[in-house]
Amino acid sequence: METQYCPRPPLSPPPTPPPDPSRADPSDLLLNEESDELWISALDIARSLEDPGIQIDPHHLILALLYKGINNIDDVIVRFREPPILDIPLLWKVVQEAGGNPQALAIDIRQRWLSELQIRPIDEQTPQDLQPTPDQHVLLRNCSEETKEVLLAAKDSLAKTDDSFVAPHHIILALMENYRVASLLISQNLNPARLASLTRQYRPHRVVTRKNKPRFLVLKQLSGPQFASDLTEEAKQDRIGPVIGRDEEIRRLTVILSRRYKCNAILLGESGVGKTAVAEGLALRICSRDVPEELNCRIFSLDMGSLLASTTCHGKLELRVKAILEEIQENEAEGVKIILYIDSFHLITMGRKTGGAGGMDVANLMKPLLARGKLRCFGSATYHDYKNSVETDGSLVRRFAPIVICEPTAPQTVTILRGLKSRMEKHHTLSITDAALEEAAYLSARYVAYKRLPDSAIELVDEACSMLRVNQVLRPESLDKLLNKKRTLEQEIRCLSLEWERNSVDSQIQRMRAQESLQSVIHDIEAAEKDLSLEQNLKNKIMKLEAEIAIGEVELKRIAKQKKSQRMRSAEVLRGKLRKNKEDLKRAKKEYFDDSLCSSRVTPAVIAQVISEQTEIPIQSVMAHERPYYISLEKDLNNAVAGQPEATRAISQAIHFSRSGFSNPGRPVASMLLVGGPGTGKTFIAKELARLLFDSEEKLLVINGAEYTSTLNLIRLAR
Repeated sequence: METQYCPRPPLSPPPTPPPDPSRADPSDLLLNEESDELWISALDIARSLEDPGIQIDPHHLILALLYKGINNIDDVIVRFREPPILDIPLLWKVVQEAGGNPQALAIDIRQRWLSELQIRPIDEQTPQDLQPTPDQHVLLRNCSEETKEVLLAAKDSLAKTDDSFVAPHHIILALMENYRVASLLISQNLNPARLASLTRQYRPHRVVTRKNKPRFLVLKQLSGPQFASDLTEEAKQDRIGPVIGRDEEIRRLTVILSRRYKCNAILLGESGVGKTAVAEGLALRICSRDVPEELNCRIFSLDMGSLLASTTCHGKLELRVKAILEEIQENEAEGVKIILYIDSFHLITMGRKTGGAGGMDVANLMKPLLARGKLRCFGSATYHDYKNSVETDGSLVRRFAPIVICEPTAPQTVTILRGLKSRMEKHHTLSITDAALEEAAYLSARYVAYKRLPDSAIELVDEACSMLRVNQVLRPESLDKLLNKKRTLEQEIRCLSLEWERNSVDSQIQRMRAQESLQSVIHDIEAAEKDLSLEQNLKNKIMKLEAEIAIGEVELKRIAKQKKSQRMRSAEVLRGKLRKNKEDLKRAKKEYFDDSLCSSRVTPAVIAQVISEQTEIPIQSVMAHERPYYISLEKDLNNAVAGQPEATRAISQAIHFSRSGFSNPGRPVASMLLVGGPGTGKTFIAKELARLLFDSEEKLLVINGAEYTSTLNLIRLAR
């Protein structure tokens, strides 16, 4: 166990040594871009303190090193109450690794030096003092003598390495040798020598150029295909929506990724159940600091399509994968942790097919790092792809812990849709009723059985919003159909006019019928355009009433500040006017939303219309929904199948029990065996049940047992 280094600070600073003429002036220092940014940040901090002469002291440098982008010392209290995420400054990591509290250190610095500063009056400031400049010589002229000694020490540290430019880690090493900084660190129970050792341990790449070395150069290529996208950066920029209903799966993934060895997982589930959403949910939790400290990582989603593209040449895929893994290891050595997420995980075993004979796949290149815990990785795959591609490699299966992502139920899907409702409304500039969300969940589960929840329900609501938005921007769909029909009839009449000249009786009859249809269509178009005009007037009335209500409320607040004698009558009149406007607005909105051709509200009727267009089921059948069938199911079966009351009663009771919510939603509705002699109605009752429940007998999947009497046919059925 390491002994805590905590000597008593001396009462007075040691005497300043005489200047060494052999040491060069700090003005000839070569600073890289990161050090320039650090210097400007320190200068901004000094100006915020109104420090006399705008002198940059070592404590300004410490604050600038602890908080990247800080330009005011009060930001330590106001803006930076929580620790940074993703791009953690080097000094912050070093102090934290040494067992200290970086926030407490920053607050202590603020309190110490604020008590020592002499505040200069504002009118004594010169305009030149308030103009930031990145010029290195101007910055160095604003340094105190103590800070110049720190720079000289940084230059000495630079001379002991192969670096060409002074980077922030050189300045940190120089600060550890400063007396005042060392005393401050000792008062926080921090060992300066230990901090210097950790700084050298986290020492980044060689600094041979002035420009900062770009991070993730291989993962995020500036030219050519981009092999990965940063999910945590997207979550930080609020480009990822909320993830709802996957708390258990995200927590399980967090536990697995926090292991010491084999910290890898694979998300298993059917397409559309939300496997990628679990990865996005983990990224959101990292940005909200709702994960352990060791998972303060960046999540890169590896694009296997870009990685495998143009890799027909032998060895090209291996070079790409090796470069990515090496870049991850370099960033890990510098303290930048990375978690790799691979969608379509089964593609990591495809390398042999693309790399030619003797080529390696991605999995074999990753296995050594996965086994030692030097690479954190998780992926997602369907059961079919996992069984066919991944399970065949036993060593790969051992290194990945499976997490099963089940399809949510309809009530759970409604909860997910409610979480996404605000983003959809903002994107489409529409309003979505809660009844529409419930309708989307239940209708998609019933009629879009070839897709999985919640993806099918989200797609359904999104398409409904898009349809209404198109109707608002363009002509309503009903009016557009009438106009198309009018053009078709006019073209038909022009063609029949030629036959009219030849005195064809059939053409004359057809032409008269087309003209009658055209007159009917024109009448419908005029009525639709009139309704559209009235609707536009109603919309303008709503906007006018909303504006008047907003102005009236502002005026009411202004009147409330006047004297009691002046405001009594004016306020009463204004309240009456506001009350009338609100009642008119309520009636106008109800009329607009109920009878609108270009409605801006998604209702269950709109959801049913989209389902009808997707499945070609009549909208009347979709709107009828399930309720009438279940209420009168036994009666309808008895009317269709005579003489079987016990069978129809048992079937209707089983379905009623399932739909009432008492059964397990993850199990079948019922398992029934219809037994009886030939011609008693066994097949007929099954077809009638399919017609009542699913509107068509074709929805019934029929397997004839007589066709599978042989062993060969039975194996084909199992497949």
